Amino acid sequence: MAVEAIFRRTLRGLEPANDDAVEALKLWKLGATIRGVFKVARSQERLNWWWKLCELIADNSDTWPTKEAASDSLKMGIGIFEVFIEKNERGNWEEKRKPGSIAFNAKDMTEDKFRAFCIKAQNYVCTDMLPCESEDLARVLEEYLNPNGRRVA
Repeated sequence: MAVEAIFRRTLRGLEPANDDAVEALKLWKLGATIRGVFKVARSQERLNWWWKLCELIADNSDTWPTKEAASDSLKMGIGIFEVFIEKNERGNWEEKRKPGSIAFNAKDMTEDKFRAFCIKAQNYVCTDMLPCESEDLARVLEEYLNPNGRRVA
C-alpha cells in the first residue's frame, strides 16, 4: 500500500510533520518495515518569498493585474516555459510557448535549483519588470517575510 506523508528529521529520527502524516502512520503496524523514497520538501519560506515577489510586481505595475500573471511572465522571462506547436487561424503550424512549472515535482526543480531560480528572478525583476535595484527589492522582501533578518533567496 502506497501512502504519501511528510516527515521531519529530528534527533530521534523521522517524525510526522503534520496531522496527515500522523494519520498515515496509523495505517502501518508497529514494527513494520517500510520502504520509501524520500525527497526534501520545498522550503515554505522560499515559496512564500516567490509569491510575495509576484505580488509586489502586480501591486507596482499596470502590466500585471495579478500575482499569478506576474509569476507566469517572470517564468517566461527567465526561460521556464514549455514549447508546443499549434495551428493558427490561417491554418499554419506555429511554435508557441506557455509558462512552465516551478513545482517541486516539476522537471528537476529541486530545492537547490529553486533557490537559484529565485535569485535569477529577483535580478530579472529589477532589470526587466520594475524600476528598482536588486538590493532594495531584496531588502523589502526580507523585511516583509523575515523580520529576523535571515535572507531566504
